[in-house]
Amino acid sequence: MADAPRTWTRTVGRRLAPPALQPGLCERTLLLRSLDVACAGRLTLVIGPAGFGKTTALAQWHASLVRRGQTACWCTMSEEERDPSRFLWMLALALEAAGIALDGDVLRTVSDGSVGLACDALLMALERAAPKGAIVIEEFERIDHPPIAALVAELVDGLPEDMHLVLSARRKPKLPISVLRVQGRVRVIDPAELRFGRRELTALLDDGADAEALETIEQQTEGWPVAVQLYRLWRERAGADAVVPKSSGLASEVADYLAEQIFDGLAVDAQDMLIDLSIAEYCEIPLADFIRQSQDSAALLRQVADQLPGLVQRSDAEDDLVYRLHPLLLGHARARLALKPGRADLIHGRASDWYWRNARFAAAIHHAVLSHDEALLARRIEALPFLDILGTAGAGELLHILNQVPAACQGLPQVRLITILLLFRNGLFPEAEQMRAEEERLLADRADAADPQVRRLRLGNLALKLLFAVHIDGFVADHDRLVAEIRALSLDAPATWAWVECLSATILQIRGDLDAAAEALLRAGKLSAAIGKPTPAASMATCQTLILGLAHGRLGHVLETVTAIRQPAAGQGTEQAVGEQALHAMAGIAAAVVDYERGYRVQAAEALRMALAEFGESEAWFDQYALALPIIVDVTYRRHGFDAARQEIERLRERAKRLGLRGVLGLLSTIELFQAVRAGEPAVADAAEPADDATLSWRERDTMRLALGRLAMERGAFDRAAGLAARAIAAGEAGDRLGTRIRGSILLGLARDRGGDADGADDALREAVRLSYPEGYVAPFAQEGRSIVPLLQRAIGKGSVIEQRLLAQVARAIEREREFAAPDALSNREAEIVAHLADGASNKVIARRLGLSDNTIKFHLKKVYAKLGVSSRKAAAAAAAKFVADGR
Repeated sequence: MADAPRTWTRTVGRRLAPPALQPGLCERTLLLRSLDVACAGRLTLVIGPAGFGKTTALAQWHASLVRRGQTACWCTMSEEERDPSRFLWMLALALEAAGIALDGDVLRTVSDGSVGLACDALLMALERAAPKGAIVIEEFERIDHPPIAALVAELVDGLPEDMHLVLSARRKPKLPISVLRVQGRVRVIDPAELRFGRRELTALLDDGADAEALETIEQQTEGWPVAVQLYRLWRERAGADAVVPKSSGLASEVADYLAEQIFDGLAVDAQDMLIDLSIAEYCEIPLADFIRQSQDSAALLRQVADQLPGLVQRSDAEDDLVYRLHPLLLGHARARLALKPGRADLIHGRASDWYWRNARFAAAIHHAVLSHDEALLARRIEALPFLDILGTAGAGELLHILNQVPAACQGLPQVRLITILLLFRNGLFPEAEQMRAEEERLLADRADAADPQVRRLRLGNLALKLLFAVHIDGFVADHDRLVAEIRALSLDAPATWAWVECLSATILQIRGDLDAAAEALLRAGKLSAAIGKPTPAASMATCQTLILGLAHGRLGHVLETVTAIRQPAAGQGTEQAVGEQALHAMAGIAAAVVDYERGYRVQAAEALRMALAEFGESEAWFDQYALALPIIVDVTYRRHGFDAARQEIERLRERAKRLGLRGVLGLLSTIELFQAVRAGEPAVADAAEPADDATLSWRERDTMRLALGRLAMERGAFDRAAGLAARAIAAGEAGDRLGTRIRGSILLGLARDRGGDADGADDALREAVRLSYPEGYVAPFAQEGRSIVPLLQRAIGKGSVIEQRLLAQVARAIEREREFAAPDALSNREAEIVAHLADGASNKVIARRLGLSDNTIKFHLKKVYAKLGVSSRKAAAAAAAKFVADGR
């Protein structure tokens, strides 16, 4: 089976360039001039029914922009782009095809990120490239509905000054045209302007027709470009003396007559070919040969295109030659196909087979429906590899497939599983799990459990059960049994097996069995390598490698992995790996955690917020929250105090409840316990203390032991505090978790010092320093505040150079805390804006990201400029980058 992402990209590629301009077409000089003049505004609408020459005129204008060295983007829309994510991805491909370089981060955000982030990424890329030219979106009527209209409004508002947007449509789009007109931002080119004038008629016909004859032609065709073109072709065949029969006077009637005459003038084999190919908008040579069961399609299509310039359009994309019939000719061919009983069903069935073999599942389902072969449709739906499709083409492709399934088939088990998965991907976790559990009960009651289709359904259901548990609970009580059952069902589905091994690694890591998690990742890697193409497991395994590295405390290795993700090795290729958006979001989280542990920088919190937003509500699982939320809450506490930290926790708790993330609720309780102890709020700490049971993750257990040890120390129970610290150290040693050992050793040192055992305290703190400096840990010490510095000085004494260097780093990190009280310190909102400024975002993009107005951003930036001591945006961006690097 063909590689789905590449096949889909090649299919889309043919819509990223205008059709090749055929000789003999009239140049629309006045219309091209109007388009040039319209570029003074922001948006041009070219509106007219089929056959009014919109495509030809815009193709000519596109060519003129290219000749003048301007950027000329082109994308022809299909119903697939009604999905906002697909629309933005299509736009990104068009920009790349036009020569605008989009870096990997932009492409990843557009392909996998939320719609808002994707739109921001594209606009930021355009701002940086600063191109001069236009983006042409053809056949906009196919995608014209409110979500797309809202995105177009964003584009019109955010495009660079020298970039213009052109929409071509058969009807007026659902945009606030009157408002845009009042603002002077839109130019509408309507049918009256699209019609051929007398000069253009003369130039196109070029047959010496006198004024009277031209007037007759103009009356009969009403200047309708396609009718004039048909008339010209008909005259070439029928002779100059031929007369078009009398009609009712409607140009459409004349055009229909001429189309019929021209079609009948083709060779019989060419007619038959066009009739068969009328089932698809784009005539691909391999598809044409397959459905016709012939090998002459390329020669016949070339011949017809030469005979009917303008009516058979030709385009080349990545050496993929395709043809497209003009809507008028296409409609005529389809009418002829309808006169052949059974032929359409047969051709649609063959097309379904060809699309299926080429992993274009939505088209395969579409043509199976049109074949009226219920058995074929059922086979297609039952065999849909929905987990593989999710990994290789994304949730948008699954939604597109689901939209092809007729209502009568929506109740099929495989369709219900796809629906469940899409509910989950939209953040409706409880609803998805409820439906999945119901499907599991129905499968358990079936008597044909050994049937291959039932086994596939059970495999899909159990895989979703494991996935949902990771996201919702972060823990699976019957993990071993569940994984064993899935493994037995997936022996002939290695991609699913690899994916499940990654999920298993996630659960094993969460419960603290890091070695078993690493072994599961090795198995997943071997399976993925054997498959030989991108799988969902590949990027998920890399995410887990980062998480395991952080769990072990191997900060240097984690940073090396992050660098490899962000800067692929030369020659690695440009094709996007499956799930790469989540992978890069995970890299962002890992980098921020390392930055926090090594520098105790408050800016790590904002980096974590941005990385979580990049994940999206439906992508982040327990581990991402377990890494990010403690730091986010800690920074809130440091900047604004315990009350603000509790408010932050409550906001996060309400969000987790809304999403049904039960595991995150437990995590927040341990975070609240730790912060309450730190703030000297024992009553709050007692109320927040969670039960110590086996369902807690290792992070929750470690945090709880350390928090309770602190609480015991504050209450004078120094032996209990030391005992809890020792338990934390032992757990860290058993699980090979360096961070736990360091924090446990620090707590042990503090407890011994408070209990009067100075020598024991020095031993524990020296051990903490010894463990810390190879990986550069600073945060565990800095979190204790200024009181720990003299204790470390006493413990280290004259110590080694490395120990002294670590002590200096701790002292600097603690000293930075005092800056928050300085009058020129940035507020929380200002710091947030600075992070986006350092990211290169414009005011408009920052405003969209933060849900603020442009004026509000400008107001804050004035204060930021003053505090940073700069007067220009360029200087502010440089200062912001330093601000972020310094962690201020």
